[in-house]
Amino acid sequence: MKPAHRIYIFLSTLLLLAYGCVVLPYLFTAGYADHIEPSISAISWLFASGKEIYHPLFSSEHYSFFYGPLTFIFNSLPMRLLGPSTFSAKILGMCCLLAGILISLHTARAAFAFVLLLYCIFDFSVFWNRPDSFLILISWLALELHSAKENRFTPIFWGVLFGLASNFKIHGFVYLLPVWALNNSQKKMAYFLSLMSAALLTFIAPFGFSNISIFNYLNWLRVGAAHGIQSRLLIETLLWTFAMIFPVGVLLFPKRKELFARNRMFWLALTFALGLVIFISGKPGAGFHHLAPFTPLAAVLFAQGLAETSPQNRVGWGCIGARGAFGLITSQHT
Repeated sequence: MKPAHRIYIFLSTLLLLAYGCVVLPYLFTAGYADHIEPSISAISWLFASGKEIYHPLFSSEHYSFFYGPLTFIFNSLPMRLLGPSTFSAKILGMCCLLAGILISLHTARAAFAFVLLLYCIFDFSVFWNRPDSFLILISWLALELHSAKENRFTPIFWGVLFGLASNFKIHGFVYLLPVWALNNSQKKMAYFLSLMSAALLTFIAPFGFSNISIFNYLNWLRVGAAHGIQSRLLIETLLWTFAMIFPVGVLLFPKRKELFARNRMFWLALTFALGLVIFISGKPGAGFHHLAPFTPLAAVLFAQGLAETSPQNRVGWGCIGARGAFGLITSQHT
């Protein structure tokens, strides 16, 4: 085994152990790292008990969130099986994390250490019970679908992923757009009709529950859309965006013209997706964790950059170090 491979395996193992020392104790801790998590847990149990997820705007009860219904439906499942507790409220987010790590070993094995480093820096947002952990897993599944052999069911699978993502967060589909645009922008009309039909059916299906009102949900979204932008959150998210794309950009910059010409739609979709998410992250109550679902794509791009870099070139390791240092610095101001 080459020395570089030994270093890579050692670094990956070290990061995995360090991350496990944070994740596992949190699962069994009778508390939450984020102030929204207990609210998600409470609403999930209310749903399991037959209560509404989205009450009317002027109801005497006030507990509704802007998150889509799947956030609460999925989190309610372990509670139904195990009973309501902090453990059952956290376990599904942990399962998303574990599934994502396993998929990354197949999709981005060359950048596994980078994946773990991104997860470490995004902290609890990659495994808490908020929608981000689910969206990260859906992003990994989208990358798997992209690499799989295409068949007649492919547009349906894409539609299901788009519908699921949008049902966790209304803008969740934008995280998948860049991956989808890699090889699907020139399809026939029947392909798009199948995709859109599957996406629409998947999105509206959860509203079939009697205690989930799509009208109340849309009313709450209108309230959220009226919120302004906080410059502090916007600047913070821009810094984190730079921290995430910096190592990828350094690796891919020498071949930027070739890469853009080869996948023009991908880069345009990625620019649109990042721009929209950065804007949404600037809204009150949002923040840089909205970038977390981009970590799978960032890892795959990093792996591609490493593959196109000569073994003698150590820029990849330098980028990892720079990413880690910059992330640790910015994390002190969050």
